Amino acid sequence: LYSKTSQGEKARLSLAGLFRGPRWQMAASLNRSSLQASYHLRHSDTVQLGAELNASFADTMKHTTLMVGYKLDVPVANMTFRGMVDTNWTVGSVFEKRLAPYPFLF
Repeated sequence: LYSKTSQGEKARLSLAGLFRGPRWQMAASLNRSSLQASYHLRHSDTVQLGAELNASFADTMKHTTLMVGYKLDVPVANMTFRGMVDTNWTVGSVFEKRLAPYPFLF
C-alpha cells in the first residue's frame, strides 16, 4: 500500500490469506504494525462459532483484543440466539423470535 498525504509519503507491505474447508474458514492479515485473524465454524445447520483476534504492534498504542461469538438457530420455534464476549469485558447477546406472517390490513 502506498499513500501520499500532506505529512509525506508512506509505503506498507501486507500479507493476507484465506483458507476454507467444507464447514470452516480462516482468514489472516499481517503487516508491520498489526495482525488480524478470524475463524468461523459451522458446526451444524443450527450451530455456528466464530473467533477474531486483533493485535496492534504500533509503538504508541499496543493493544490486543480477542472476541468469541456463537449463533444458535432453533428452527422448530423460529428462534435465534446470538452472543459474544471479548477481552475488553464486552458481553453481548441477542434473542430473536421470528413471527409468523399475520394478515394485516392498512
